[in-house]
Amino acid sequence: MLTLMALLLHVGAQFNSITQDGFTALHLASQSGHTEAVAQLLEAAAQGEVGIIQLLLTSGSDTNATEKEKKTPLHLAAKEGHTKAVSALLAGKSRS
Repeated sequence: MLTLMALLLHVGAQFNSITQDGFTALHLASQSGHTEAVAQLLEAAAQGEVGIIQLLLTSGSDTNATEKEKKTPLHLAAKEGHTKAVSALLAGKSRS
């Protein structure tokens, strides 16, 4: 499953599409305990995918969460020059 999902993400699959019940791939992977699938979806967000960032913020994700080097999503987006991602993260911080 992960190889297929990685391929779909690589070729531009709409990973933030919503099912009839209002769920995204991230919701479904999280609910089913597919940690590797969740990690791949989050990696898509780290690449500056604003739609995924907004989805994560809407779902209550912690914008202050840090990775192993203690960098937040805002640090990582800024470091990579993802200005739209930075704006989305800052807007999310102002709503919380």
